[in-house]
Amino acid sequence: VLFSTISHQLDEKEPRLMSGAILGHFFFVSLGSLAVGLAAGGLSSWCFCRAHYIKNFPDYEISAILLASYLTFAFSQLLGLSGIMSLFFFGIVLAQYNYYSLSEPSKVASKVTFSTLAKMAESCVFVYLGVVAALSLG
Repeated sequence: VLFSTISHQLDEKEPRLMSGAILGHFFFVSLGSLAVGLAAGGLSSWCFCRAHYIKNFPDYEISAILLASYLTFAFSQLLGLSGIMSLFFFGIVLAQYNYYSLSEPSKVASKVTFSTLAKMAESCVFVYLGVVAALSLG
């Protein structure tokens, strides 16, 4: 959020580090991303609560969660907001409300799937940081 705010202001004739426009843009992006994430999470949780027929298909439940996550990110980026922040608040709402609407096999599968994806992403970040640190020393 902060990077996009400052890079947005660098196009002006006299860029300033602190101005009303920078603070306004920062709050617009932050609050807009919060609103998109909460709205998408609430809508997704409501849909999962009402869709009783999907409980027979755990793989479709997990796929729908992943698709809703991607659509939240993409929609937020399309609006010029922070997709990461929207996805963060989307995940908070899903963890709070949607987890209890899932079937038992989907609860287990989603926990395993998302923890595996989190560990893989964390490993990639640390490998990337290690490679960058090693290359910058030489």
